[in-house]
Amino acid sequence: MVPAPRRCVPRFRRVVAVGVGCVSGGVQTLGYRVATSSDQAHKRSRPRRKRPRQAESSIVEKNHLAEVAAGRAALLRTFQWHGGHADVWRVFRDADAFERVVAGMLAPFRTAPITAVAGIESRGFLLGGAAAIQLGVGFIAIRKGGSLFPGDKARLTTPRDYRGHNHELLIQRDSVHARDRVLLVDDWAETGSQASTVQQLVRSCGAVLVGTSLMIDQLDETTRADLTNVASLVRFTDLPALD
Repeated sequence: MVPAPRRCVPRFRRVVAVGVGCVSGGVQTLGYRVATSSDQAHKRSRPRRKRPRQAESSIVEKNHLAEVAAGRAALLRTFQWHGGHADVWRVFRDADAFERVVAGMLAPFRTAPITAVAGIESRGFLLGGAAAIQLGVGFIAIRKGGSLFPGDKARLTTPRDYRGHNHELLIQRDSVHARDRVLLVDDWAETGSQASTVQQLVRSCGAVLVGTSLMIDQLDETTRADLTNVASLVRFTDLPALD
C-alpha cells in the first residue's frame, strides 16, 4: 500500500488577519491565513520607518529672529539725535546693549562658514572686534588712507560718500587668506561706497565676502542688491524722528 503523501507543515503556525477583506452584506470581513516562517523573515528584513526629524531650519529661524529683535530694541533704546547728528556711540557705553546689538548683527550669519570678520575704521573696529570674539574667529582691520599701517597692502579709493568725500581704504594682504570667508560689519551705510570697496578689496586678496551686517541700513534698493547678503538691525526709516 502506498502511504498517503504528508502535508507540509509550516515551521511556525500563527493565524493572522489579512489587511484587505471583502464586503459582505454591508459588513467588511477580514480574510485569514496561516503565518509562516517566510512571513517572519519578511518582517525582520523590512526596514523600519523612521520618524521625520524636526526641521532644524525652523529652530535656527526662531533663534535668529529673537536675537535680531533684541539687538534692534537695544539699538533703538540707546540711539539719539544731537544737533541734527545721529549718536550711536551710546551703544558702546551700555554693556548689555552692546552685547545684544552685536549678537543681533551676527544672528543671520550664525550658520555661515565664516573664517574672519572685517571692520572699517573707526566704529567698525569696535563692532568687528566684538563680533570676531563672539564667532571665535580673527579680525581683519580696514584702515583709511594716512594711517600708520605697516606691511604689504591692497588699496582702493571709494566712490563719493553721502558727504561727497572719497576715502582710500587699505587692507594688509597677509591678513586675508585665499580661502577666507569674510563677514563685514559696520555701524551705518548710506551710499554703500565703503562696503562695495571692501567687497572688491577682499576679492582682490582671493577671499570671499560672505555678507555685510549693519546696525543701520540707509541704502537704496539698487545699491543693496549690488552688495552681498546685506543684513541690518534697523532701516533708517525705523529710527526716531529727528528733533
